[in-house]
Formats: sequence, C-alpha cells, structure tokens
Amino acid sequence: MKKAVLGLYAVSQIHAGAGSDTGIVDLPIQRERITGYPIIRGVKGAFRHQVKLDKNTIKDIFGPEQSESSDHAGAISFSEARILLFPVRGLKEPFYYVTCPQVLKRFRRDSEMEFDIPQFENNDESYIYGGNNEDIHLEGIKIHTKEWSDDGLWNAIKGLIPSDFADDVKKRLVIVSDELFGYLVRTTTEVVPRIKIDEEKGTVKQGALWYEEYLPMDSVMYVVLRDRELGRAKDKNLMEVLVKAIDGKTITLGGKVGVGGGFMVVKAVKDVNTQSE
Repeated sequence: MKKAVLGLYAVSQIHAGAGSDTGIVDLPIQRERITGYPIIRGVKGAFRHQVKLDKNTIKDIFGPEQSESSDHAGAISFSEARILLFPVRGLKEPFYYVTCPQVLKRFRRDSEMEFDIPQFENNDESYIYGGNNEDIHLEGIKIHTKEWSDDGLWNAIKGLIPSDFADDVKKRLVIVSDELFGYLVRTTTEVVPRIKIDEEKGTVKQGALWYEEYLPMDSVMYVVLRDRELGRAKDKNLMEVLVKAIDGKTITLGGKVGVGGGFMVVKAVKDVNTQSE
C-alpha cells in the first residue's frame, strides 16, 4: 500500500489554533492563507501519541523522537487535514453537509478516485444528492437546488464517513459554488466567548474575556498518507499496520480537550487504488 486516505469526522467542536489575531476573534482556527478554507496541521504528531503500536513500529512509521531525529526519517508522510464537508445551518433540515467543486477536485486528485463534479453557472443554485428542484436555505441564504445522483461521488465520500452518520450525510449532501462555499467557511464557524475566574474571589477576573473560534461539530476532513518507501522499512507493510491500528478509532486534534473539544472519528478509505507502481 503506497497511499491511504483517512476521513476525520468531528464528533465535537474542533479548535486547531493559529495563535492570536488582530480581529475580533482572539484565538482563530488554522486556515489556508489563499482560500481561507479550514485546515489542521500537526496531524502526524497527534497520531503518533495516540496510536496503539509498539515503540519500534512507531519509530519506523513516524521517525525517532526529536533528540534522535538525525538517525532517520519516518517511513510515512502525512498531509494536513483538509476540509471536505462543512456543516451549515438549514431551515428544512437542522443542517446540511456542504462542499463545492474546488474542494471536490482536490479530493479527487488526492484520493485518485474517479467521480464527476457538477459545474455552476451562478451562485444562486446548488446540487443536493438525491433531492429535487426546490429551494433550501443555508444560513438564511435562499438557494435553488438541482438533483445530483452520481453514485461515483457518493461512493467516494462514503468511504470517509463512519457508518453511524452515513445516512444523514447522504440525505443532506449539498454542493454549492466555490464562491458561496468560501463565504460560508469564512463566516459561519462557531465563535465562543471564554472567561477566566479569579481563584480567590470566585468571580470573573477583570479583563479576562476572550473569543475562540471552532470548526463546527459534524465537519468532515481528510488526511492523505504516503509511503516514502525507505529501504529499512520497505518490507514491513507499515501503511497497512498504521491504517489497521487507527481505523474506526476516536482521536483528539487541536486543543480545548478539557472542555469537550477536539474529538474526531477516523475512517480509512478501503477501496483506493494503492497498488500503483
């Protein structure tokens, strides 16, 4: 196996912080600089400390600890976590799983799976999987929908979704234009005010108010793993070992675990062509 794709389904809010910011949000999430799409860096380190494998196998897969980092590199490379489906509040449904052609093109390229991607003539239309020609509302924006029933696209996405959530995703899957998707992911994340309590008085500490940004629960992201085929690890099937160890597990990414954030379910795509020469 030379490549694997892992889905990450958020079962809580996710705060993968980007440090401080000059805007209204004191602690924003990580984003691509050009598109503004949410991403999560540091996935490799999170997996390293949570996967249940023996020390030698972990060293082969991820590389030695920092103090011994010059010994050799890790055998598997990790991409950042990239957004695939973004939950947006609806009217007829509690929320929809929203994506766009640009995101799907990236996913098709990264996963090497084949499926068709719809094209848009304007920003006032969308495609809903298995739906009909009707209007829906996304955060109060009225959008006319067309039916999209290409099984190739759904089969590609389905591989990243835990079975408990698959029916809801299929029912609420919406494809909007790149422009509308960019607007939604930049403006409809969750912003939460936080305070600090004065330990002596038991009241709010003066001036201790800040705002944190979160990726919403039910967001779906994916990570691409690539086997670097280093000589010492070539015959150990490390990709298969790692995928088996992490598939179906719940891991934490980002911070705020102490207040219930950061939990994601990992789902490995089973049918990617990983045997290419």
